[in-house]
Amino acid sequence: GYGIPGEDIDGNDVITVYNSVKKAVERARNGEGPTLLNCLTYRHSTHFVGDLDVRDKQEIEYWKARDPIKRIEEKMLKEKIITEDKIKSCRDEIQEMVDEAVEFARKSPVPKPEVALEDVFVE
Repeated sequence: GYGIPGEDIDGNDVITVYNSVKKAVERARNGEGPTLLNCLTYRHSTHFVGDLDVRDKQEIEYWKARDPIKRIEEKMLKEKIITEDKIKSCRDEIQEMVDEAVEFARKSPVPKPEVALEDVFVE
């Protein structure tokens, strides 16, 4: 729309997303304007914790098999770019970072309502 070039891509394919974003960035840097990338993907859970999940189990399994992290790991293992040990090490490091962030959030005081929108928008 609005004369902006766009592309529908497999949002679960890391390489496809990378290549499409790379082209879009090149277009923008060359002064050719924005690009709209519609990265098609799947929401693995319900909208919120209390939602009843009415999706077919086969549908969920189909999409879990197309998980972008799983797919890129399989590709990198097959092409001998990474080892299982390195993947485990990365996962452990990421989990530690997440655990630290959660602990920090739990220990932090609840923000006052008047600061809720601070640093949300760039001026």
